[in-house]
Amino acid sequence: MIKLPRLKRKHRILRNIFFTLFIVSLWLIAIDFSSFTPESAFRKLEKSYFSGPSDIITIMDGPNSVNSKVIISSYQDHIQISTIFKNYSMWKGEKLNSYKKHGDITVIPYSYSNFHNASIFAISNLNESVRAELTIRFQYPDENDKKMATEFTYEGQKLSDGLYYFPIEDQYADIGQDIGYLLFMLGQIPDKWTNSNFSYPIQLRFYSKTGELIKEETLELSSDYLYGS
Repeated sequence: MIKLPRLKRKHRILRNIFFTLFIVSLWLIAIDFSSFTPESAFRKLEKSYFSGPSDIITIMDGPNSVNSKVIISSYQDHIQISTIFKNYSMWKGEKLNSYKKHGDITVIPYSYSNFHNASIFAISNLNESVRAELTIRFQYPDENDKKMATEFTYEGQKLSDGLYYFPIEDQYADIGQDIGYLLFMLGQIPDKWTNSNFSYPIQLRFYSKTGELIKEETLELSSDYLYGS
């Protein structure tokens, strides 16, 4: 039996450090460089996009899964949005979306990769508002290819001062065409790689504690609005 020489103390320390680093590297690869918190995962994602650090406006639960978070932040003249996913006890972000700010109010649609729901965020400096409504105009062809239109009004969920979340759910099915498809196309607008030519007229109304209308905003939600023409 071959007996290996006993290493000196300094060499044993170096050997142990090497093996520790090797094991840590394997562990990081195994967890795909994930993070212990949604915020730290978001910060890693920012760095990978050469962005940030931004000011996080809110971290909300994902609408489709308890294992996801939607993070909205402000960075320079842009609003950033990302969904962070949980795998076991670790978190990781996959994509960072960055959109142009528009004065007092910025409106951003957000898709959850299915045909059944999308959402719209309204970010404003109207901190005194306590309630917000959104009216969106959907256009679609009927069975004779005649252009039709219908309007839906949604109540906003206040996430923080000036920030409202509007779940645009597939709850209407009697308009001549599956609204799920329209919602899917609404979700395509914020993805600049899809080259979507769709646009939707939006009207926002913000109210005070006494029910008084503070501000009303009308805009055309489109890729040009989100990224600039």
